[in-house]
Amino acid sequence: MILAASNTCLSPPADAQDLQVGRYLVTPLIGRLAGGWFAGSVSIRPGCGRATPVRVLRLTRLFRSSGEAVAHAHAEALRWIRGAPQRPLAA
Repeated sequence: MILAASNTCLSPPADAQDLQVGRYLVTPLIGRLAGGWFAGSVSIRPGCGRATPVRVLRLTRLFRSSGEAVAHAHAEALRWIRGAPQRPLAA
């Protein structure tokens, strides 16, 4: 699910690792909201080249911990990647 624009500054958590999935590099972006909740987005980009398009999914669920938000961001990225059209890699 995609979230409408918000004023929360999202950044990769210090303890989260980028996840390589096939040709994609997945980076969770997590922000802390008022009341101790965490919101997440996820960056999905091909892992090679400088002019590669980046997709950012803004997610709607809120979580009580950054770890839960990271896990959800990874799961949503995997769902998007499975549904993405597959293009052959350039040689």
